[in-house]
Formats: sequence, structure tokens, C-alpha cells
Amino acid sequence: RVELGSQLKVNLRYFNLHSLFFLFLKSFRTGLKFYNKNVILEEGIWELEFWIGTYKKYYSNGIIEIIGGYSNEEGAFGNKIGKWKYYSSTGILEYEEEYEDGKLLKYSEP
Repeated sequence: RVELGSQLKVNLRYFNLHSLFFLFLKSFRTGLKFYNKNVILEEGIWELEFWIGTYKKYYSNGIIEIIGGYSNEEGAFGNKIGKWKYYSSTGILEYEEEYEDGKLLKYSEP
């Protein structure tokens, strides 16, 4: 299901996630949480056709897979910015990336 604040819940069992994005949310700015069997898969803010601000992606076991940020400045929407962290399915940090205006500046492993 998709949760928009607490107003709308849609069962995603029979829908392609990205098709649902464009079908219902193409021109809205909203905080989104995508679920599969009551486990959050992705969350963040969707504006027009881009993620902006903090973005989180989860494994199906509920452990965070990716946390990072997207630009919310006009002309740079959807560009990765700042530190991005990538975790294993057991929650161990695997590597980090640092971005500026969508360009990878640094890659590091713990």
C-alpha cells in the first residue's frame, strides 16, 4: 500500500510501483511510504517527477538498505546530494558515497 500522510492507503499487491507513482502522484508533492505486507520499502518526498530531501529504502525484512538525500533546489531536483549510506540486509554499513549536485565526489568503505 501507499500511505500519503494518513489520508490514502492503496494496496500495491497488483500494481507496479512506478506505474502507480505516475498514475496517481505525477504532479503532487507528498511524503510517501511504500509498503509490502506492512513493511516499509521506500520513504521520502516526491515532487513532480523527482525525489527531494531525505530518501530511505528498506529491505523486505525491514532493515534499512539506503539512506541519502536529493536536492530540493529548483533546477537541481532529483540530484543526489550529501552523504549516502548503503547497508547489508543484516544492517552492517557496506559503503558510503558523497555527492554534490548529482556528481560522486567520494566513495569509502568502513
